[in-house]
Amino acid sequence: LGVLFLTAFLPLVLTSRYLVNQARADLELDQRSLQMAKVRALSEWIAQFRMSTGTTIHTLATSLAIDAPADYKKRIDGLGASRALEAFPGEARSLVSINVVDRNGFGARSGLALPEPILNGGIQQAFLAGLKGKATATAPLWSDTLSEPVVISAEPVLTAKGVAQAVVIAITTLEPIVRLTRQSGEGGLLDVYVVSSEGELVAHSAPDFAPTGADLTDIDIVREFVQTGGRAAASMPFTITDSAGRTRSMLGTFIRVADDSGWGVIAQIDEAKAYAGANAMRRNSILVVGLASLLALGLGVWLSGEITSPIRTLRDAALQLAHGDFKTRVRVTSRNEVGVLADSFNIMGERIEQAVAEIQEAANTNR
Repeated sequence: LGVLFLTAFLPLVLTSRYLVNQARADLELDQRSLQMAKVRALSEWIAQFRMSTGTTIHTLATSLAIDAPADYKKRIDGLGASRALEAFPGEARSLVSINVVDRNGFGARSGLALPEPILNGGIQQAFLAGLKGKATATAPLWSDTLSEPVVISAEPVLTAKGVAQAVVIAITTLEPIVRLTRQSGEGGLLDVYVVSSEGELVAHSAPDFAPTGADLTDIDIVREFVQTGGRAAASMPFTITDSAGRTRSMLGTFIRVADDSGWGVIAQIDEAKAYAGANAMRRNSILVVGLASLLALGLGVWLSGEITSPIRTLRDAALQLAHGDFKTRVRVTSRNEVGVLADSFNIMGERIEQAVAEIQEAANTNR
């Protein structure tokens, strides 16, 4: 029975284990490829989006720098009177507002007014950086008015000597990035999110995951991206602890956005979802192995009974014959070697009984 059981059990266990491991490896490779394709596509789109909005701001600053007058206040007043700035938010729908401010604080604006303290602080920061002749952009900021994250960018208007006469300040909504990031999550199958170079959240595929600007460096893959600067795309397994305190194994991939923002795009998936096919195969293989083992065991019990029952009958008959019961016979219907042995036993018993009868008859005659 043990041999029969092992013969049926071990090949199935080894085969199913090999197939499950192979399927898991294939699923992991496919998942890494899928994640890499997603983060690369999203990062390229973000780079193009930022380049498009940046080009609009740079074009305005360059056009204003050409033949710049000595009194820039008149130039800015002329922009406001002619409503020339209104064309720029119209061309780039992601531009919420655009402002041109001279060194003395006189300015012209087009677009929405967003009187929020956090945005005012970002505008002031961008203006001071622009006066130093530096193009700059703030970290993503949340606008309560728009209910969207925005970025404040500044581009200096430089004279021929490189002196900043004014600063072009633009507020750009990141809603297109948020929308595409949510679409990349495939309805919750994947967690796809964009982080800054410091590991702060820009956009996430789950709307209620965390607020814009939240520090995500406590997540292993985000910390790895920040530490390496995202210099090379990478995939890695890691663990996270959810709100319920449960530890989950994850498989993630990150890549850096191909511009000067330092942002990164990360995609991750719970291993339970990634390896759902392999886990289902493992459960099915255990079920199949269990049923096959039970079938083999049952068949082995029946076969062993078919073999040992006639042998036990022959054993009992042999013991009776040894104790002098020469009329003992066995009835075995098997057509195998055991049946031949039973027929031989019956013939032997008949001959012994006949021989004993002849001996007794001879003894009586001698007496």
